[in-house]
Formats: sequence, structure tokens, C-alpha cells
Amino acid sequence: MIRNLQVITLLIIILLVFVYGFFYISFNHTPSYLKWVNEDLRSYFAKNFFLRRTLRLYQPGDARSDYFLAKQFTKLKVEVYESSYGALYPASLELVKNGVDGVIKKPGGIKIEKKKIEQVPENVGDKFIDKLADNFPKYSGNTAILRIYILSVYETHPTLIGITAGAYSFVVFKSSIEDSSEILAIWEDLEQEAILHEIGHLLGARHSNYENCIMNKIVDVPNRSFSSFIPTKYCFYDKEAIRLANI
Repeated sequence: MIRNLQVITLLIIILLVFVYGFFYISFNHTPSYLKWVNEDLRSYFAKNFFLRRTLRLYQPGDARSDYFLAKQFTKLKVEVYESSYGALYPASLELVKNGVDGVIKKPGGIKIEKKKIEQVPENVGDKFIDKLADNFPKYSGNTAILRIYILSVYETHPTLIGITAGAYSFVVFKSSIEDSSEILAIWEDLEQEAILHEIGHLLGARHSNYENCIMNKIVDVPNRSFSSFIPTKYCFYDKEAIRLANI
């Protein structure tokens, strides 16, 4: 009897290891023959906090339910990591505190906590961004955490004004914003545009082709004519993309 129980237990362990390995490889390495698993099932697994952490689902958008919904986390703490290259403008802080144009609704409120990040290179490369992405927050109680890093310039694309860093954070490239114009008002608008765009990605929205919408891919690169409109609010298509990503 005992021997039978040991065999059954061993078989269950082997089965669990196989299932875990199957989904871990499907979601994190995605060989071509398992691409359908990643495309069809990732969002379902990502909605479950325990499964997401266990399977290491840390791509942009994987934690969208933490931020968009209030079912598990009724509060949001936004950690703003300032550096020697600057801090967010007051208008940007208000934008975040007020729920990022209404797409984040937390009945317990949104708290902003300012921190410092030291020893930041002027030109930030992919390895540095990957380290930020790997430093995912430890949630406590009913509070979700989102991180914003204020850095200088993205080495790979110097005109980029923002980029996601995993599922829980994003970067605002302050020097790239300020190098794009000599007008303070444009800096402020571009910073808000970058925040809305990157949070849109964290909430599951992808790039769109809708002109003058936040999730348009051109928003990432402000080196263009400023006679055009700089959006600082989500358009209808942006909000619809975020809503559909969280169904």
C-alpha cells in the first residue's frame, strides 16, 4: 500500500514538472511549434497573480490586471525613481496620481513615492533596461506597485522618449525629451505623452495606426514637426484597445 502511494506521488510530481516545463518553455522561450500556446493562453495565465509569478510572465502587459482592475489590488503605489538627469514635471505627477486619464481606477487611491536611482549611465543600453525589468516589485496586501525610472538617453534609439521595462515598470528618457525642442511646454506635453504611451503598453495595448492617438507608434520618437498635435489624452481607440486587452 505504502509502495503504491509512493509510486502515485512520484508520478504526480513528474506530471507537475512536465506541465510546468511545458508552459514555462511555451511562454518564455516560445519555439515555433508552441507559439499557439503563448498566443492563446498567455493572457489567461497572466491574470492569475500566483501563476504569473510562478511561470515568470514578465513581459509588458502581463501585469495589466493588477493596474486596470481593482478586484485583487484596490490601491496603487507608483514609485518614481529620479536620477541626476531629472524628475517628472508636476503636471506629469498629477496625471499619474489622477489615474492616467481615467484608465486606472483604484478605490483605495493612487500614492506616489519618490525614490532615487544612482550610478545611471548617460547612454542607457538594453542590458541596463533588462536589469530594471528583472527587479520586479514585491507586492504587499492590497497594493499593486508600478515603477517609473527617469533616465537620460536610450543608446539604441537616442530619439526614443520612453520604453517599457518588463511588466511592472517603464522609463522616461528626460534628455531625449529636452533635446527635441527648446520650448518647456513641449517638454511637458512630450513627457505626459510618453507616460500615457508606456502605461498603455503595461495595460496591454499595442501600437496602433490611428493618427493623433497616444498608442500610435510615432509617439515613441518625437523627432518630428511640432506643428502637429502632441496628444496628452487617450483617444477613443486607445481606451478601447486597453479595455479589450483586459476583458
